[in-house]
Amino acid sequence: MRRLLIILAGVVVLLVALVFLLPVFIPADKLEAQVEAKASAALGREVTIDGAPKISILPTKLTVRGLTVANAEGFSAPYLVKVDEARIGVKLFPLFSSRVEITQFDLDSPDVNLQSDAAGNANWMLGSGESAPAEESDGSGLNDVQLGTININNGRIAYDGGTGETYQAENADIQITMESLDEPLSIDGTMDVQGEASSVKAIFTTPRQFTDQGEATLDLDMKLGPNTVDTRLNLSDTLAFNGDLDVDVPALRALMQLVGASIDTDNGFEKLRLKGPVQGTSEKVLFGTGTELTFDDIKGTGSVSIDLAGERPAVTGELTVGTLDLTPYLPAEPEGMKDAKEGGAFPEWSTEPMDFSALTAIDAQLSFIADQIILPSVQVDNSQLRVKLQNGNLLANIDQMVLYGGTGTGTMTANFAATRPSLGAKFNLTDVNVGTLAKELLAVSRLNATGGVNIDVKTQGRSQAEWVNNLSGTLTTDLADGQIQGFNLGKVARSAMQAYTSLRDGGLNAATLTSTFANIGSTARGPAEETDFSDLLVDVGIANGIVTSKTLRLVGPYFEVAGDAVINLPAQSVEMRLTPTVSAVDGEALRALPVPIQISGSFNSPKVGVDAAPLIKGVASGQVKQLLNKGGIGVGEDETVEDALRNKGREELGRLLGGKKETVEDGDTVDEATGEDADPDAAAEDTEAEADEKSAKDELIEQGLNSLFGNKKKTN
Repeated sequence: MRRLLIILAGVVVLLVALVFLLPVFIPADKLEAQVEAKASAALGREVTIDGAPKISILPTKLTVRGLTVANAEGFSAPYLVKVDEARIGVKLFPLFSSRVEITQFDLDSPDVNLQSDAAGNANWMLGSGESAPAEESDGSGLNDVQLGTININNGRIAYDGGTGETYQAENADIQITMESLDEPLSIDGTMDVQGEASSVKAIFTTPRQFTDQGEATLDLDMKLGPNTVDTRLNLSDTLAFNGDLDVDVPALRALMQLVGASIDTDNGFEKLRLKGPVQGTSEKVLFGTGTELTFDDIKGTGSVSIDLAGERPAVTGELTVGTLDLTPYLPAEPEGMKDAKEGGAFPEWSTEPMDFSALTAIDAQLSFIADQIILPSVQVDNSQLRVKLQNGNLLANIDQMVLYGGTGTGTMTANFAATRPSLGAKFNLTDVNVGTLAKELLAVSRLNATGGVNIDVKTQGRSQAEWVNNLSGTLTTDLADGQIQGFNLGKVARSAMQAYTSLRDGGLNAATLTSTFANIGSTARGPAEETDFSDLLVDVGIANGIVTSKTLRLVGPYFEVAGDAVINLPAQSVEMRLTPTVSAVDGEALRALPVPIQISGSFNSPKVGVDAAPLIKGVASGQVKQLLNKGGIGVGEDETVEDALRNKGREELGRLLGGKKETVEDGDTVDEATGEDADPDAAAEDTEAEADEKSAKDELIEQGLNSLFGNKKKTN
């Protein structure tokens, strides 16, 4: 037994000695050539090392310095990988035959340059370079590659996609495993990409299948900061793929900056998620029916195609969404409009340039079915919308929409890429709450009514103020059962009619009529006052921001109002002249008020009053007529006082000049000088002479009248 133990102890000592003596018997110079040849064959790249490797037995490995893996032909980087020191795991016993069989690479602080080109070629594809001529191939295909495990510790990885942009990954700790070309290639690691903590897990099945048949499967789980990609794709060597994809990018803008893409807008493009069936190429991706989409606050399902081949990304698709919030991509509501909607003062038109850059960043052709569409000033429900956006030119067809209790259709056209962006809009709305619409769209809160609205307008400019100044088109409304807040036209009309009646009947002095009407206007204005109406019909034309009425008619209880109006949108002022007809509460027939009601002033401080001048003039004229009639000077129904006086003066002057014969009822004539009947024959003989004298007499009469009344043109 003791002898056996001594023998065993001797064997152990011999083995230990052998382990430490093995490096002495292994020819290092041959190993250098073997390492370079085997590594070159394994990677399909020329691999070189500086000097003979250092051999370690426990564990069995070679340590080399100055390891460089050459780049593939056609790529600009000086190398694929460069490592100051690398440890290469090898099998032990082949070393005694000067053969190296690699089981593992450990690369400390490697410098890796990854490159690809527009054709899809990449410098990391195995077998793309020329292998070292250590072993001859039989020409039957790619020799087997046995990488074992490659460990990258604290590495730096740079990527250049041929666009001129280079992306960096620092602090890379990655493990790459491939036992052979017929086994899956797996990648598992962490790194900081452009400063963002990231990770990647991928299984590529299998390299042999991809190189021989042009097909493979990729399972990928990748994180880049807060953004994630989870996918299983079927790949082909034509750069096509299909499968299922789940992309979650909660920091879209940061990711786009990370990869060098730019969006020339500060609004929107904050987050993106796509989950569903996918197919495509390196330039175009199609998400099939049933794809779940989240873009900023827009969520929906449908199909979406993204084409990256053009100057701008092009998006096409059909989507059903809940809320389509477009406010981030359109100019913000001008400052002060929100306060105006809540009852504050109407703000001045903004001169700040409007930002439409988000609508020039992409091209799109999309169809939406939306539960709700939110614009900066308008909210639309249950809509069907078709949008085409090409190089900043917009065509939007709204085939169906529900808004503010009514329905409608419409079309919008725009050129957002122009130096002076333009917009055109045509809308046909039915049974809408126009009060709410006017409040949200124009910050006008005085109207409350329901009815139809037809709009056809266009404009252009760089700011809201320029859009208002250049506005043109038409607008018609037919509203029912509403109110106009802030003043009471019915009260003004009834009070004015009462004042007129009192003045006409002598109960009111004409001298105090102006102040009476001023008081009427004051009492009819105020927050609690309103004009109730059963029908409001408006038809206006718009040119250079000036709104001019073609038809303006308002029907209320016990009164009707017709008239005309001019609304100066750039100046934010209004001028209306309304002629009311009024009836008493007890059902008295409508009577026209012979004076107009005037509404004038700014949007913030409109004034309501009655123009008393025509009424005072009319009443005064009536009183003068009564006096003249009593004095024997008759004034006809439609005759002015001046005309009556002229006619009477002409008659009296004719008498003074004499010679004129008057016709009596029986047809005889009377001589004005004697008062006796004139001889008819003699009268006939005198006709020619009288005609000669007439012009001279008339001239004398006119001269006399002009000296009394002034040389004025006769009026009817």
